[in-house]
Amino acid sequence: MKQPKNAARVFATLVAAASLASGCQGRGLFVVTPANNRHAHRTALVAGARPPSALVVVEGTSGRPSEVAVAELLAATARPHETVTVLAPGGAVLLASSTPGALSELGPTPPKPLTKDATAFLVGQHSSQVAGYQKHLESDQARLEARLHAALQAWVASVARRLTDQASAAGAGAVAVGPALDKAEGIFASSEQAGIDMGHREVIAVFAPAGGRPPAITPQLLGATVVVADFSGGLNSQAFWQQDLLQAGAARAVVLVDGLGSQLVPTVQAGLDGAMVVSLSLSVDFGLGQSSLSPLAKAKLAGTVAYMKAHHGATAWIYGYTDALGTPASNLVLSQERADATKAYLAGHGIAPPRLQAVGFGEADPVAPESPRGQPRDRRVVVVVDPN
Repeated sequence: MKQPKNAARVFATLVAAASLASGCQGRGLFVVTPANNRHAHRTALVAGARPPSALVVVEGTSGRPSEVAVAELLAATARPHETVTVLAPGGAVLLASSTPGALSELGPTPPKPLTKDATAFLVGQHSSQVAGYQKHLESDQARLEARLHAALQAWVASVARRLTDQASAAGAGAVAVGPALDKAEGIFASSEQAGIDMGHREVIAVFAPAGGRPPAITPQLLGATVVVADFSGGLNSQAFWQQDLLQAGAARAVVLVDGLGSQLVPTVQAGLDGAMVVSLSLSVDFGLGQSSLSPLAKAKLAGTVAYMKAHHGATAWIYGYTDALGTPASNLVLSQERADATKAYLAGHGIAPPRLQAVGFGEADPVAPESPRGQPRDRRVVVVVDPN
């Protein structure tokens, strides 16, 4: 359990971050929307009207200030109608909470409309009344916004205290991503069964896993966004994580290595908004024993070409694979030929070769059962784009 001074740090960080986030009008965290009320002829003011969203955070391993990092993320991304769950690496629930919902109230009564035969004096008087009404309306809007801001700050402070009261359940070694993601999938599925339409506004944030390959992940992520933060593995491990998460059903998978922590909050916010961001991985298939790109494969690569031309700092790793037919040695050669063919296609369409790395892995890493129906899925190249 954290010492009291750490609890105070988390509390202060959360409140400060919430204040910063709430003051950022460009992100639309607090929106006041006027809507006509037919019966009272008064404006219905609504603060924080937005679709529901869900965020599941998986804490990092022990020895890291993961409670502080999680608290900062929740403070920066909190929004009305958001369900938040914090899991230990093994999948145990450390926190389950929901942010306050939208607030609404009736605005002031507007002035009566002028009659057609109104005198100049009455017109001037009415203009003054309209100006007063508009000022009163803006004041009510600001007050309602402040109420929602205060409610979210109170929620943030409560979350801070609860997180610091929780003893970290993280153990040494890698984060047990498989159980945690299965738990997250179950949380999303429960919301769907309860009739809550999250759409694609579901995000899983995983803190500080080790490198290498992730454990087996059930392909039931329901189109959520998965963001891995403070990743300590190399480029190969980064690509494996993105590939495996996408194959497990994630709509988007973003793996942020150390030094890219500034991208965590905007990436999570984009996921909670349901924004369709560029997929950082794609797979193209090949025919039996073939290394030439099919028209369908070229069509898939068109998006990668466009993205890399628009983002000049982006690089791509190209991984070639085969099925288990043939010998391991011949499969290794074939997989490299497939990766090289994909690299040549990208280079031929204006992507500088130094930005491209092609590696063949032979029959390693199968994604389908070794059967006539499963083997075609293993004849593939996976392209993973690193935007930075």
